[in-house]
Amino acid sequence: MTRAPRLFSLAAIAVLAVAACGGSAASTSPSEAPAASVAPAPASEAPVSVAPASEAPASQAAGPDVGAAAQALDNVQKYALDLTVSGLMQTAEGESGITMSGVVDRESEAYQFEMSGVAGFEALGGSAISFILIGDDAWISTGDGAYIPTPGGATMFSQFTEGLAPQTLLGMVPPSALQGMTPAGTEEKNGVATTHYRVTGADSPQVAEGLGADAAIDVWIADEGYMVGMVMNGTMDVSGTATPIQMSMDISRINDASIEIEAPN
Repeated sequence: MTRAPRLFSLAAIAVLAVAACGGSAASTSPSEAPAASVAPAPASEAPVSVAPASEAPASQAAGPDVGAAAQALDNVQKYALDLTVSGLMQTAEGESGITMSGVVDRESEAYQFEMSGVAGFEALGGSAISFILIGDDAWISTGDGAYIPTPGGATMFSQFTEGLAPQTLLGMVPPSALQGMTPAGTEEKNGVATTHYRVTGADSPQVAEGLGADAAIDVWIADEGYMVGMVMNGTMDVSGTATPIQMSMDISRINDASIEIEAPN
């Protein structure tokens, strides 16, 4: 899946799920879902995968294995995820980007997330959509505080939860941009001791080619080996137009026992 369509896919699932629930979205059928949410991948975008650092050319410093650090979160039972993306897809009027935030509880196979800023959400009755998934059950809200049981349950949202995995979200980053990072120091990030790594377009021809000469990518990896945060700024070709893009991802509340996701009343 390509970079922007990965977010399009998550948005499309949200739109179709709300349409299936009826309620405030009863008048919106799947075929009437906003075009921005189901737009096909621009032909200029090639599929993106996270290449392990070991595949970097011998002449290029390998840097940390960012993909492995994201994958290491599979060993974390509970955490909070906050994501912001701008420039990669159409946003709602007055919004500068797309935001997703929520918590994960692997022990209970539970997720609770809110997604906002996507163009077309207004037609569904609100500017944001919230989800609660617990085991095989799922509920959705269009921002009015009332949750509606979702036909198909969690099965309908399997692609959504997989798409929220940090290692999957990294697929929106050109693989070459994750190579050649150098340590920028040690620091606490989101309450965790980390090493901060950084690479810029000025440092790396691969980064300059994928994201522009002024691009910069920062990654924080915990001493235990899992990713804690990432910030990326640069320029990408989006539907044939050079577009400033920004992406930030924060993982916090690592194994926080207070994370408890309950079914809505």
